Amino acid sequence: MENISEASGVTPTPIRPSGPRLDITNAHLLTDKALAQHDAGATALIIDMSEIDFVDSSGIGALVGLRRRLKHGSVTLLNVGGFVATVLSKTKTAPLFEMTST
Repeated sequence: MENISEASGVTPTPIRPSGPRLDITNAHLLTDKALAQHDAGATALIIDMSEIDFVDSSGIGALVGLRRRLKHGSVTLLNVGGFVATVLSKTKTAPLFEMTST
């Protein structure tokens, strides 16, 4: 994903949530890291989900909240695993994100 750059000149650095869960105990940490990049001028966020094998409503809420915050930007989820992909699909939030694997 090194080729993603923006008009602002800020190249997003992949954010790696502390795994293996993205839930009420750590969703705020993901939000804090992502908003720090956004505040520095990033209009695209990349979140590496490779170590996440569980997500609850707080984790989904954090992801959706970031997407809403970047109204004219993008949120890319890298390496989304089986359970997380299923949750995103069943909650109908998957279309909000670009998803890719590396």
